[in-house]
Amino acid sequence: DDIFKKELKLTSSFINPYTFERAVALIESGKIDVTSLAGNIFSLDDAIKAFEDPSLRAGGKVLIRVH
Repeated sequence: DDIFKKELKLTSSFINPYTFERAVALIESGKIDVTSLAGNIFSLDDAIKAFEDPSLRAGGKVLIRVH
């Protein structure tokens, strides 16, 4: 009922449970380069910048490092 009233849009995804470990192994081995997928990486202290400045999100996915 809340989803209908608030006109929310739900998006789901499917992950094949038998490919996750293989994908991680390929990334760890360097056979697949995923660094180009992230546009900017912010520290938790600077995360608010990613929300305030739309130009920072134009380069792709934004990651926030929490440690």
